[in-house]
Amino acid sequence: MPDGFGVEIIPATTWAVFPVDRASEEGDVLGHAYDKIVSEWLPLSNYVRNEAAPRLEIYGDIFPEVPDNYLEVWAPFIKK
Repeated sequence: MPDGFGVEIIPATTWAVFPVDRASEEGDVLGHAYDKIVSEWLPLSNYVRNEAAPRLEIYGDIFPEVPDNYLEVWAPFIKK
């Protein structure tokens, strides 16, 4: 493993994946995405945030086969 990297054990959970087009937004794109998840998606779902698992952000610019402006927010949830 390269210096400066580590291993984190992530507990099993249900993930909701939210695609974000960084090219279509201005300003705080990530903050806006999280606001929409919490204010629009979460109240209509049957889920609550799984506080034992981290949120993940997957950026397209680190994968050669995906556009540079692509971003996914992976949010961990559990059924109510």
